[in-house]
Amino acid sequence: MTNSTRYQKFMAELKRRHVLKVVAVYAAAAFAVMGAADFLVPALQLPDVLAKSVAFTAIVGFPFAVALAWVFDVTPQGVVRTDPASSEELEAIAAESRTRRWGAGILALVATVVFISGGWWVMREAPEDPTASSAATGQSIAVLPFVTLSDDPQDAYFSDGLAEELMSALDRIPDLQVAARTSSFAFKDRNVDVRQIGEELGVATVLEGSVRRSGDQLRVRARLINVTDGFRLWADSYERELTDVFAVQDELAQAIVTALQVALTGDVGAV
Repeated sequence: MTNSTRYQKFMAELKRRHVLKVVAVYAAAAFAVMGAADFLVPALQLPDVLAKSVAFTAIVGFPFAVALAWVFDVTPQGVVRTDPASSEELEAIAAESRTRRWGAGILALVATVVFISGGWWVMREAPEDPTASSAATGQSIAVLPFVTLSDDPQDAYFSDGLAEELMSALDRIPDLQVAARTSSFAFKDRNVDVRQIGEELGVATVLEGSVRRSGDQLRVRARLINVTDGFRLWADSYERELTDVFAVQDELAQAIVTALQVALTGDVGAV
């Protein structure tokens, strides 16, 4: 090759080996996967490290994808090692119009910039806000399954239903974040320190309690715990006659949440 510069030869070789196409496709696909992970991880309340792991894997895999594209080619016969190019073949590619020569390169460049920007966005560390801790105190809560102090399976169903009613009622308090049922119920029948629960669920407070029944008489105890130090913020006891299960669950949930709303937010508005 005498009529083309080394740069033109190199770009022609990249195009012949489909490296630019692979770069564009990989970068676009990786950006889409990182974006999906960044959206789904908080939505499903998964560990934040999962989204960063996806971004890290995509970034690390980028040079390997480029190297494999340079060495190998996909043909109807399968994946084969790319043959060396002849001077005439590279001259023909270099002699193409600018639109044909630069199109793949520009697409690969844009995709790479977007991919790197997306990786930086996912991998970035959230800036520390010195007021975040105090502002968030009492603004997030996890409702643990209430402990049943009897061997009657019906009492266990009542306890679980009461916890779910409490979550539903708490969800209606403005600016209060409530951990998902699947997250809270993962701690059912587990003897785990409340501070560990708060760390794993990312909440500032935990509502726990117990249910005891004697005949038709029901006693429910509820406690609001600060996960930072494990100390009680609020506690109360409620006694009801167990006639209609659903009506009693709803009445107890409303009574507890009304009291909690003052303890959590200082708001005495209706729930």
